[in-house]
Amino acid sequence: YDKVKTVNEYHTLVVPRGGEYLLQLEDSTQVWVNAGSELKFPVRFEGGKREVYLKEGEVYFEVAKDERRPFYVHVADMTVQVLGTGFNVSAYSQAKETEVTLAHGSVRVERQKEAVVLCPDEQLVANADSFEVRKVDAGQICAWRKGILYFDAMPLDELAEKLGRWFNCEFFFTSEKVKNLTFTGAFKKYEDISYILSILESTADIQIQVNGKTIIIGNK
Repeated sequence: YDKVKTVNEYHTLVVPRGGEYLLQLEDSTQVWVNAGSELKFPVRFEGGKREVYLKEGEVYFEVAKDERRPFYVHVADMTVQVLGTGFNVSAYSQAKETEVTLAHGSVRVERQKEAVVLCPDEQLVANADSFEVRKVDAGQICAWRKGILYFDAMPLDELAEKLGRWFNCEFFFTSEKVKNLTFTGAFKKYEDISYILSILESTADIQIQVNGKTIIIGNK
């Protein structure tokens, strides 16, 4: 699923749409990398800190505890600092937002002069205009690494983006109104895409056409 390049003792892991990857770093930290993601990490951590760089996509970190070497994730214009914890970072360019979700432990997120410490089941949502914390169900948000996608009142265009990355397909809409329809539920990644589309079609007033990897959604 991956393509690895070595540059100056760093690897860049690129996981394509439709792929996934479980990586163990040199310090025994485990990293689940979602489809459509790019992560840069060192062959070996040197000095008094551990640093990785999420350039695109979504990653869940289960960080090995090492009080002598804090762990940093650099993403967009933010830095997430942690000693030992489990957390999720989502920074897809299409979403225009970066989300840091804490499953357990504690993390500190910095952006220029702004900083916040998250507690479990809290999520920082940051974009060009805001830097806000909200309560969430971290278990559901992080469940993608176990092959489950939860969605709660999610607009269809956002759901289509997630399904498109998981199944490596492209969604097109013939109606702007359809994009704003909301759905609540859960899908398993290893279910057939046609089964998932049939559920969507049966629960809303929409029509779905499939042409290979192209899926067109419109009004009935």
